Amino acid sequence: MAERERLSPYPNPAKDAFTLNSKVSGHLTVYTTSGQAVQTQAYTPGDKTDISSLTPGLYLYRFTSGRGVRTGKVVKE
Repeated sequence: MAERERLSPYPNPAKDAFTLNSKVSGHLTVYTTSGQAVQTQAYTPGDKTDISSLTPGLYLYRFTSGRGVRTGKVVKE
């Protein structure tokens, strides 16, 4: 990913699902704030990540692609 490209989830906060603004495919893992992986998926641009089964709160994500690794936060309502 370009050095200045920011990877952002939307909507954030999210109720049932979120999408990343990535233009590349990769692998997405969602973690609790204590570091426990709660969801993993192959990710293609435009995919929705279903978080409807998760408890409301703050989650971290890690997106890995051929262009590097990006991390961030998403809030589940």
